[in-house]
Amino acid sequence: MAKLADKEPEARQQEIELTKIELQMREEELNRQKLKDETEKKCQESLVSQTRFHGEAMKHSLPKMGNGPNEFPAYSKAVEICILCMMCLRSSSLYFLFPC
Repeated sequence: MAKLADKEPEARQQEIELTKIELQMREEELNRQKLKDETEKKCQESLVSQTRFHGEAMKHSLPKMGNGPNEFPAYSKAVEICILCMMCLRSSSLYFLFPC
């Protein structure tokens, strides 16, 4: 009976230690995630990243230019319309849907 009473505090102490270790691991993971988020945010705010983002958006939204020189006026008009639409979206209340 005395042995059983001695084992209970030891088991409880081990459980407390394991809980402390788990808590430390969670805190370390949280700190790593915060550092990763801060680094990612700095990268997204850089000029290079913003240029790449807007370049990709333009690449996917602009029409392809034809091979013939006679297609250039229609292409330039399509680009102009596309840019005007982007500007209107950006200045309108729909900007939160299409943040470009």
